[in-house]
Amino acid sequence: MTSFIVAIVLFIGVISLVGTLIAGRQVDHTIQTLNEASPEREEDLLKAHHFKSHQSNFGVLTLIYVVMFIVVILAAVIYFIVR
Repeated sequence: MTSFIVAIVLFIGVISLVGTLIAGRQVDHTIQTLNEASPEREEDLLKAHHFKSHQSNFGVLTLIYVVMFIVVILAAVIYFIVR
């Protein structure tokens, strides 16, 4: 039972890490696009709300870490009850 709980926590931890890396790459790509743009193009991109995906990235990252926190707490509770 304990090894099963550890496996689940590790699996969700890996998923959290991958989600964080994906969101980070998206933000990095967005910043790179903005830095390479001319001032006129930069203004057009900002006006077109092209960069609003940062808010969705923040929401996804928050969800990932909330789920991870809950799973770790549940795993710890189960471990101490079963032990």
